[in-house]
Amino acid sequence: MTELKKTVLHQSPEDCGLGTAVSWSVPLIREHIQRVYNVELTRTGVLRMLWRLSLSYTRPTYVLKKADPKKQKAFRRQLDWIKKTP
Repeated sequence: MTELKKTVLHQSPEDCGLGTAVSWSVPLIREHIQRVYNVELTRTGVLRMLWRLSLSYTRPTYVLKKADPKKQKAFRRQLDWIKKTP
């Protein structure tokens, strides 16, 4: 189990040959376990195992960059122009 913890903490799914994902998700961890250890776990089983390894799973969230007021104003003008054009 400590091997899995090291993998999740220090490698990306892409490093492990699981596509182009940059962060781990439960389905990716399940697939990795299936490939490496030939063990099939449920989603709940993976979450419980992460808990036993003192890891927690949270869904990725996005932080939006603060918008540029000048660009927003220009976009609104352009959008109004497009709406008025027949």
